[in-house]
Amino acid sequence: MSRQEVFDYLKKQQEMVDSREISKGVGISVTSVTNCLKELRESRIINFREAELKNKFEYKCGERDLNPCIH
Repeated sequence: MSRQEVFDYLKKQQEMVDSREISKGVGISVTSVTNCLKELRESRIINFREAELKNKFEYKCGERDLNPCIH
């Protein structure tokens, strides 16, 4: 699984999505998606925020003005 596939999926989404949604959309395991998301977060290519549930994050591509959002 490549970061590019996860990134391309995120670019197509209008709303914030979690790793399970990405996994279903791309057709790979949640673990693989989580590893790709970690790399994308570290490179600051994607935005993310903590979801209402603890230990769950939501992701979106590109927009730097999301609140609350961690870059």
